[in-house]
Amino acid sequence: MKITQASGSNTPAQRAPQASKPDVLAYETAQDQVILYGENGQQMAGSEQIKTKGDSFMKTLLYPSKMPDSVSPDYVPSRRWNFLMELTGSTQSYLGTAAALNAVGIGNGPLTVGLAWMVRDAIDGIGKFAGSQFGRQADKDPKSWVTTGEYVHAVGSMMESTLAVAPEAFLAIAPAANAVKAFGSTVKSAAQAPIELHQARDNNLGEMRSKNNNQTMLAGIIGAGLGFGLEKLGSHYIGAAATPVLMAAATAGKLFATHGYVKSLDLDPVTERRISKHAHKWLDVGKADKGDLKKLKLGAPLSDFVKDPARFRQLSELYGPRNYLLDIQQDQIAVVLHQDSTPETQLEAVTQASLVRILQRSPLYQVKIGQEGDAAARDWLLRTSLGAVAEVVASFARDEDDPLRFTSDARRAHWDKSPGVNIARVTRADLQSLTQSVKNV
Repeated sequence: MKITQASGSNTPAQRAPQASKPDVLAYETAQDQVILYGENGQQMAGSEQIKTKGDSFMKTLLYPSKMPDSVSPDYVPSRRWNFLMELTGSTQSYLGTAAALNAVGIGNGPLTVGLAWMVRDAIDGIGKFAGSQFGRQADKDPKSWVTTGEYVHAVGSMMESTLAVAPEAFLAIAPAANAVKAFGSTVKSAAQAPIELHQARDNNLGEMRSKNNNQTMLAGIIGAGLGFGLEKLGSHYIGAAATPVLMAAATAGKLFATHGYVKSLDLDPVTERRISKHAHKWLDVGKADKGDLKKLKLGAPLSDFVKDPARFRQLSELYGPRNYLLDIQQDQIAVVLHQDSTPETQLEAVTQASLVRILQRSPLYQVKIGQEGDAAARDWLLRTSLGAVAEVVASFARDEDDPLRFTSDARRAHWDKSPGVNIARVTRADLQSLTQSVKNV
């Protein structure tokens, strides 16, 4: 992750030379103009228009207005890679369609061909339905799911290209290939939504999407033309086998562009997995287990807590003014969120849960269970982890553009928060001494 400027605006590309003078209080840039203000608050005579050339027709057609201030710094590099993705994708589409159209001539009459094509398109909906079930995961980790969607789509495209050499298998291959491609496209589309939201910096999401669509259309035209030319040349020199070969080349190009696109994005949502990895790295206790927080319940039902009123009051006193209560219930970590909770509250809760999982593997915890019992050992876990939360959160460097994306239920609860008890601060050195044997586990 790149740590970039936290504010939503970019550093002005051109600083007025007069701005270095001591009598300048501040200056302002607005597109092609620099306005200087003196110590008395009055506009200075040095304010001037920056001489710039007017935007070309193509730039106006393809890019959002007020560039670069209206988009994130990673917009232009990512869109260049995306253009290559769309271009090669259009080539894929042409080659796949050509293979399918050649194959449908094998049917037992026009009615058979028509029904086969209808089935092919109908199964497309099944792929979209299946892909939509992964929308929440794609929203949490868009870069990973863009790549996943593209790989799935590549499999479907390669399946479709085999129709050029096995047209008699149309009824089996075409519907399955279409469903696989639709699944990949749907997942990728879901992942693009948070990326577009991240890149629109001037309340211009709609404009940016429309210009992105223009870029896609241009890439599609070029890609289709490229596909047409390659398919004709390949058929002439190689024959039917040319389509799978060309499809493989186009697919490789698109996957290469996809990796370039993902790498160019400065967007790293904060998830449970990322917090757990940071806590492990910060404490130098090895790599985080992927299953560490699988049994974390953010937004747990209040009923899970109030069924034991005495325990609920104890937790309320322990957490005091905080907007969440975290408890260990058998092997699950449950968190009830207050109605005043925010995403930052969830960040604190997930951080504490990560520390709890690390401490549960410490030798001292096992000793406490044997000497003091489960209840006392559990309370030690809660107090120790709670005392370290603030320091771990403070050590977690993140770009302010990185959204907090935790798996949390929508339910919120209300309880009367107490002033709380004094929780001793637990330092990094303290935690490392407690978890020293966790290394290499």
